[in-house]
Parts: sequence; structure tokens; C-alpha cells
Amino acid sequence: MTALNKQQLSTTGSYGHVLWISFWGNLGLAILKIGIGILGYSRLLFADGLHSSANAVLSIIFLIGAVASERPKDIEHPYGHHKAQCILSCAACLIILAEACFLLMLGLRGLWYIRTVQPNIIAILVVIVSIFGNELLFRYGMNANQEFDSLLLRSNALNNRINIFSSILVLISIIGAMLEFWFLAQLGIIIIAIIIIWTSMRIFQRAYEVLMSGNFSEEISNRIKLIVESVKGVKKISTVKTQLAGEKIHVDLVVGMDGNITTSDANVIVDKIREKLSENLKKVEQVRVEFISI
Repeated sequence: MTALNKQQLSTTGSYGHVLWISFWGNLGLAILKIGIGILGYSRLLFADGLHSSANAVLSIIFLIGAVASERPKDIEHPYGHHKAQCILSCAACLIILAEACFLLMLGLRGLWYIRTVQPNIIAILVVIVSIFGNELLFRYGMNANQEFDSLLLRSNALNNRINIFSSILVLISIIGAMLEFWFLAQLGIIIIAIIIIWTSMRIFQRAYEVLMSGNFSEEISNRIKLIVESVKGVKKISTVKTQLAGEKIHVDLVVGMDGNITTSDANVIVDKIREKLSENLKKVEQVRVEFISI
């Protein structure tokens, strides 16, 4: 895969700007939380900041995956390069898992290199900013997904929703520490690590399923049959095969037509099949049709 330049990253998939906004938003939250955590206001903020930094890394990886998936089809990749985003998503999950294991180790062994001081109102204000910031990023991503219907956008938005839960946990733990229930802080680190592990494994599972997928769901196949049967001139549908390539669906059909039909008329029907499938199924990108006489 050739290097991806900045212009490609800014224009890819028509939703590149959504991922860029997510990146800068998560990066800003990460810098804020990690900075305040290093100053000693709360070691939990440092842990939550690592979560936001991982979300920023994921946004960039998803962006690169979107660019790679839009490369044109070739002989070696007849279905295109859409699965590149799944491969990069799996790689991103491994990065997040490493981060989560680091936090889990610190929580379980009680090791921390930042001096612990009594949390104060500054830590609470930063956590509140984190909660509202992640909620805005989540809503922005999901609203954009209504237009683009993208696995990448949904996964990216989900990361911010999970970060909201971890920030709420941080808020509870900080208040507990202010009341001198110090065990809540250590327990909070462990729970944050578990949340991150759970989230990354969910994304990994989804990406792996798409990467290894063969035929798509039976529901989609039945919808395809109904659409094709509605095309005038189609007498029978012998075969329907669907291939999920990244976020796109590729369809292979064998349809029966009147034995007396001319090749020219058959090609018109084939074009009509492609047109109707593209109109009714947003994710259909490629349709191959073989016709037989019956």
C-alpha cells in the first residue's frame, strides 16, 4: 500500500472531516486529562486520559483504513480494498489492549509513579468537561453516520460513549477519594482497564467477522431476490451470492430469462437489475450478473 498524503486523508469517504474532528476532540481531551493528572490532581484522570489518547489514535487509524479501502479494484483484489479498514481496526484494537493491560497491571499491583495528592475541585471540573466533550463527539459521530451509514463512524462514536462511562466512574472515584475512601481510586483504575479491554474486544470481533465473512446475511439475500424478481424480463433467479467487502456488498447473480431474448435486450435487463439494486440497497457497490436461457 502506497503512502497516504494529507490531501487524501482530508477528503476520503466523504466523511473524513468527521474522523478529523473526532481526532482533534479526543486529542484535546487526552492532553487536558493527562496534563492535570501529571500535575497530581488525580491519577485516575491520567488513566482516563490514556483512554482518550487511544480514541484519538483509533480515529487516525480509521481514517487511514477509509482511504485504503477506496483504492480502485485490481486483478489481485477483484472486490476492491474495502477490507483494509478491518485489518487496521484489528491492529488498533491490539494497541488499545496493550494500553489496557498496562493500566490493569498498575491497578492490581498498586504501582504508580505520580505522587498522590488529595483530589480537589479542579479534577472534578476536568472530568465534567470530559463527560460533555465525549457526549458531543458521540452525538456528532452518530448524526454523521445517519447520512453515511459507516461501520467506521459507528465504531468511532462508540469509543466516545464508552469514554463517557469511564469518566463517570472517575468522577465517582474522585469524590470517594475526597471523602478519604482511597480504595475507590485503585478500584477505578482496574474497572477502567476492564472497560477498555471489553470495548476493544468488541470492535476486534466485529472487524474480524467482516474480514473473514463470506456470504452476507440471509435477510439481505432475500431482499436482493425480491428486487431482482421485480425487474421485467427476469423469469427465475438461480443463484444469489453476496460478499461483504469492508462496508460494501458485492453481489453475484445468475438469472434466467426467456430463451428467445436477444443479447441486446438481455443486457438492458442486466443494467436494470444493477440500477434497482443500487437504488434500494445503499451498500451495494458491485453487481455481477450472468444470464441463462430458460
